Order: sequence, then structure tokens, then C-alpha cells
Amino acid sequence: MRALIRVTVTDRGATLPKRENRADYDSAITDLFRAIGFDPRSLAGSTTLPSQKDLESSEEVKTLFEGLQGTIADEEKKHLIMLGYTSAGQAKFVVCAINQNVLHIRVRDDLFEKLRLACGEICGKIWTHSRWRPHLKKRGTEQRRALALAEVIEVMEPTHKTATILGHLIRRPLVATIKYHRGESLLALVTLATSAALFWYTPELAEPLTRFLDRLKTFQVPYIQGALERTYSALLVTFAITAIELLIKYIELRRVRPIMWNAGIEPSPGARRAN
Repeated sequence: MRALIRVTVTDRGATLPKRENRADYDSAITDLFRAIGFDPRSLAGSTTLPSQKDLESSEEVKTLFEGLQGTIADEEKKHLIMLGYTSAGQAKFVVCAINQNVLHIRVRDDLFEKLRLACGEICGKIWTHSRWRPHLKKRGTEQRRALALAEVIEVMEPTHKTATILGHLIRRPLVATIKYHRGESLLALVTLATSAALFWYTPELAEPLTRFLDRLKTFQVPYIQGALERTYSALLVTFAITAIELLIKYIELRRVRPIMWNAGIEPSPGARRAN
């Protein structure tokens, strides 16, 4: 299985070498990945970093592009920057330049679980670097460069030519909590609003509600008022339980910032550690 992670180079100082200057540009991107936490990998039997020609003829790179066709893949192969691997499962990946600021990271692993771990590690390190790097007060223009992740990761299964699984990056934990738990969020909102309304208006509602129910059965006003009070108490308890559950989910999303896959798979403990 293969995953495509799209990133954009943010260059605050506008000092990134031009893409046409391959040696300096590739060196700058490689240094950026080193700062993020990924060292470039030498090819088997070599101690030096591979060139474009070396990467093109590498069996490892060919494996990463196996089965891929189309304009995007062809553009990626024209500008191969570095071969790397993750610590989670040792999944291989290749970094390609599409234009001056857009990079594609191709990752491959035979098992989806390992591929998820690899994507989690790559995105987690890029996120951490982009979050804290601008605050580091060090000399050098490389300190101003970072990578911005695209919102969606595309995964292609074997024998498929288009993405069959999508991974959505969690950038805003509060929005994600509401989006992925709409039922609980709606329940919390409705129970809170209803319990607050009953708490405020129960004395005024008891008498007209008693007159309305007289058509069916005769009740005393204190009885109806007590029933309304017990109702808003139950609604308030429901709201408290639902809110605590949503708060736990929000804290978890804020802590690990996982990738939510459209296959309906929740982040595993391994993926959390990778992030």
C-alpha cells in the first residue's frame, strides 16, 4: 500500500534556492528534513548521498513508484530529492519536488497498520517542527523554513490506480470533536438548553401545563412543578455525562493530533506514540 503526503515549504526569509539550482535546492530540502528528524538514506553499497540518476535507477525507489501512472507521478520522478525511512516499522519514503514550494512524500508499506504508523510519524514530526521552529531564536536562514501539511493523505491499495482511503489531519481538536461526534455534541447542546429553560421557567410553566393536562387527567400544580424539576435535573445529569465524554475526546485529540482515516479506524496506541 502507498500513501501520498503533500507538503508546502514555508520560507519566511525567501532564501530557499531556486529549484533550477538542483544542488543547492536539494541540499536545502535535505537539511530541512534532517532538522525535522529524518536523515537521507544512502543506497545499498554506497556511502554517499544518491543523485537524481542514482535514485531513478534505484530498485527501492522503483518499488515506491510501482504501479503508479499519470502526470503527477511523472513529475515526481523528474525531481527526486532524498530517500528516507521511518523508525515506526522502517517504512521507506521518497521526497519529490513538484515545484518551487510544493513537495510530495511517497510512503509504502505492505500492511495498512504499518503505513498508518509511518504517516503518523512523518506528519507528527513535521507538525512539531513547524509549530516550534519559528519560535527558536537561532542564527541562520534555515531556522525560518518549515513544512506545512496538506489536509488530506491519499492511500492507494494494491491494484487500484486512485486513492481508496483518505486520512484527514486533525488540526483543530475542538472542531474535530464536534465533527466526528455530532450526535453527542447535539445531545449535549439540546440537554443543556432544555434543562436551563426548565430551570428558569418551571414556576411559570407548571400552572398552564396543569390546565392543559386536565383534558386527560387531573393533576395538582405542585405535582406538575415537581415533575418538571425532576425532568430538568435528569437532563442536566445527561448533559454533564455527555460533556465529560466529549471533553475526554477533545483532550485526547489535542494531545496526540492523530490522523482520522475514512475507513473508520480510530488512532491506535502505536499511532499515538508515533505522533
